[in-house]
Amino acid sequence: MHPQRKALLIALVTLFAAALCLPPPARGEEVSAKLLQKDFQILRHALEEAHGGLYQYTSKRAMDRTFDRAYRKIDHPMTPLEFWRLASPVVSHIKCGHTFLFYPKTVQENLGTLPLFPLVTRIVDDRLYGYRDLVNPRSRLEGAELLSINGVPVKKLLKSLRSVVNGDGNTPTATDYF
Repeated sequence: MHPQRKALLIALVTLFAAALCLPPPARGEEVSAKLLQKDFQILRHALEEAHGGLYQYTSKRAMDRTFDRAYRKIDHPMTPLEFWRLASPVVSHIKCGHTFLFYPKTVQENLGTLPLFPLVTRIVDDRLYGYRDLVNPRSRLEGAELLSINGVPVKKLLKSLRSVVNGDGNTPTATDYF
């Protein structure tokens, strides 16, 4: 994997995990469902009009279903982070490593205050391992399999992360650098 791509994936995973820890004010004020629906329609239209590979790895029928399912979930006010969590998997379903949504401004503004995950990890055969301990080099976590993080099973975390981080196409190794 290209070093810049690897760094981006690590940063996205760290930011995704950190965003879950934000206090409510940092997540942003709620936006009305009507405005979010309009934003989502703009997103969909822009992708349908301008993305050259929108249906390269995911059929039009599957993408339409993905767009429609997500749109139906916009039935209540949401914070920008909640909307990002809804829209980002839709964009990821395109399976284009160059197409993703940036975190909401409220999250970006608070990145310097977020606790960061202290391990560089690797995925091998759908199992998560500590690769490098950034706090205590050569600790017993390096090489150890991680079964859960903060009480959340690794399988659940990987499923969630894979819904927003992807490479091009259906390559299984595109997300092995969390």
